[in-house]
Amino acid sequence: MRRFWFTGGLLLAALLAGISLAQDTPAATCQLPAPELLAQAADLCQGTAPGAACIGAGTVAVDAAATEPGTLIDLASRQTLTLEQDGLVLLRSTFGLADENAAVTLIAYGAMTLENTTQSVSLPLPTLTLRNPGVYVLNLRDQPDKNSLLVGTLDVGIELTADGRTADNRWLHVQTDAGAAWISTSIVEIVSGSINDLAVLDSHYVQPWQRLRLQSSAGCGGLLIQSAAETPARLQVNGADLLLRTGTVIAEAQPEAALQLRVLSGEVQVRAARYSALARQSDAVSVALGGADALTATAEPRVAQQYAFSSIAAAPLGLLPAASAICVAGVDGTAGADLYNGPGAPYSPVAAASPDYTYVVTGQNTSDDGATWWRLADRQWVAQASIATAGLCSAVVEVPRPTLVTLAGSSQSVVHNFLPAGTSVWQASTGEDTLSGTCNTPPIAQCSHLVAIIPDGRGGLGWRGQEPQPYPMSPIGNDTFAFSGRNQLGNARLSLSIGFSSDTSWGGQMTLVYDNDPGCTHTFYYTASRVR
Repeated sequence: MRRFWFTGGLLLAALLAGISLAQDTPAATCQLPAPELLAQAADLCQGTAPGAACIGAGTVAVDAAATEPGTLIDLASRQTLTLEQDGLVLLRSTFGLADENAAVTLIAYGAMTLENTTQSVSLPLPTLTLRNPGVYVLNLRDQPDKNSLLVGTLDVGIELTADGRTADNRWLHVQTDAGAAWISTSIVEIVSGSINDLAVLDSHYVQPWQRLRLQSSAGCGGLLIQSAAETPARLQVNGADLLLRTGTVIAEAQPEAALQLRVLSGEVQVRAARYSALARQSDAVSVALGGADALTATAEPRVAQQYAFSSIAAAPLGLLPAASAICVAGVDGTAGADLYNGPGAPYSPVAAASPDYTYVVTGQNTSDDGATWWRLADRQWVAQASIATAGLCSAVVEVPRPTLVTLAGSSQSVVHNFLPAGTSVWQASTGEDTLSGTCNTPPIAQCSHLVAIIPDGRGGLGWRGQEPQPYPMSPIGNDTFAFSGRNQLGNARLSLSIGFSSDTSWGGQMTLVYDNDPGCTHTFYYTASRVR
């Protein structure tokens, strides 16, 4: 059995199924191709096979030769794509994925140039088998350099396949279940094959268009990359390694500026200048560009936790596959939008949408007046009519409205986003007993245990741990509940509060003051995860 760990991953998937274009919103400074051209591109490029590119729309030159929409090109024989502002090209490749059906999909759009800089080698590559012959775990490196990033380890006695070497034979390029890496020749044993039969490689990238040089027009061109696979794949853009796992990113690059990456879904690990950074949904990554071509990554990747909707609104997100549809929303610069804790009245506004953010839409429902509202990733809601959207928003699923509850004895209302609809079971851990006050009794040893959460249909819930009957808990805030009274053994005062932080987790606090030790308070801090 192979045993090693590996960080990162890049993956991309299929395209062009069930497209709706009505909700694509252009940025103020850059216009998408007309809806009819996008629809034409979807029709012309549907079914493009891995290893090929399809000219979808607009003015596109392939190796300086003008092409017409609908033209299919063999990626292995081409080097450069040049697009005008109305240009649109779809590229697909396996990029080293073990599953040949899980192809990477790239959509080049707007004014930009994309150049294939992958090393030319004959495929398939010759291989040999090596193993760790010693008594120590061996390091796997991202580059053929002992000072490069450590990206994995190889256990004693475990074998790997090598498919390349450096020109001086000091490093071997190996393939793991999690991706490619380098290992020093001096610390491994060759089990079968000859090192001199291996191809001399200068990087991880051997498939056409797996290593790219991108130059885009500011705000009006970019490269949309998407994956729906779990198998790691890898892409290099302007010298920065991108390892994308089940997600979508947009890349832009201008000379002597920065490679800009905006993560729409999933996560991407970015490696550059011997540094690595992990960015997740709604993050932006910036990598300074310079070097001889003014377009090579020269600095540590920097991650910011937001980006403006206007920076991605021109991307043709509506062309992404329905199976992995993305819908995002944001302020378009001309109007504001209020965020509510539910779809319209009688729910309450909680914040104003920021023009510096892009909001991921995760569901939709209607308000009492029949208007469509979008539920955002943070469970806030916004009216469709008051915000701009981009992507395949027609595929967004309907989700239940939050439960709205008026607190007893008050006009204040709270909402429950995470309270399960029916009885649920949770694994709860209390940690150690924290004593306060003057205590004549020792701490209580409490073990992790199961807790049943039972909604009462009126906005409250029953909490049953190790007791014979549930404790009735009343709402005291959004997704927050409390009980105060006698415990069921009748020998202590009990206070219990819990708050749901997601569909699968909650935290809470329990205090006990026993009748036989009234000056001592026992406090437990709960964390819980859903079992079923």
